[in-house]
Amino acid sequence: RDSAGKDTLVIDADNNAVMAGSGYSIKANGFDAICALSTAGEDTVTLFDTANDDVFDITAAGVAYGGNEISGFKSVKILSQNGGDDALVVTGSEGADFFALNAGDFMAKIGLADYSAVGFAEVSVDGNGGKDVLTAHDSKGNDSFSMTPSSMEMTSNGFYFVASNIATIYAYSDNGGADTLTVSDTAGDDAAILRGQYARMTDAAGNVVVASGFKSIALTSLAGNDAVVMYDSYGDDTFNVKAGGNVSVEGENFYNEVAGFRNVKLYATFGGRDSAVYDSIYDALFDGNDATLSSDDVEINLLSFESYVEKAFE
Repeated sequence: RDSAGKDTLVIDADNNAVMAGSGYSIKANGFDAICALSTAGEDTVTLFDTANDDVFDITAAGVAYGGNEISGFKSVKILSQNGGDDALVVTGSEGADFFALNAGDFMAKIGLADYSAVGFAEVSVDGNGGKDVLTAHDSKGNDSFSMTPSSMEMTSNGFYFVASNIATIYAYSDNGGADTLTVSDTAGDDAAILRGQYARMTDAAGNVVVASGFKSIALTSLAGNDAVVMYDSYGDDTFNVKAGGNVSVEGENFYNEVAGFRNVKLYATFGGRDSAVYDSIYDALFDGNDATLSSDDVEINLLSFESYVEKAFE
């Protein structure tokens, strides 16, 4: 146990521990399991992995790994640097927690405790309820992001991250690489916005994912009465409108596509000479520069386009 002041604890790869504070230092070597409890003060702990495949479990109660139990510390740092395919498993509290991923490095604030983890091959997070927030940044390589309102998955070179039950998720592609993003709907009614390198989707419960900086974005609707609003860029854009509510547009430094949406609105309002090429399967109703395309249970509204071209897509 700690003192009433500020104490530090370090447990190395061989499970040797040193705890020190004002006027004291305690060493513990050769133990199979260590139980460390912080009851007062702004105590910190640093934990190291072993050469094996280690699993560190973080909950609101603290950290458990390899028979060790660490609880009550205000600051926890976990380093995976001694080999093995180490995994970090995080379960949030029932309150509002904050999680952050930056190029593979992970941080969390759960309750009053701050956690940081570096070097892990795999990180999984369960928000476990509450108004949790996750902020995720890409790596310098080519990353693949898959998201829904309340969940996210990211794969990178030698790294895997997955999160679920998160109320608000922000994802950024700002560290380089040819990153791709796919955003899928939920079973309910979802609303989405897509413009250039920006995407947003909100579900019926108010959970939301927001993504920025991605040069390739795909939105998919598989269930529910989902709606999407899709915008042009400042340049000259061509929207390809195919059967089933599938729309794609390619501009300078971005490619966007949506698939499966039953309610689609396309806006050509940011500039340029924009055109729409639409499948001949649609019934078209024109009103100046605006148009409504309908087929079966799909309706697509187009506003302020310079020109329209009918085409039989294969």
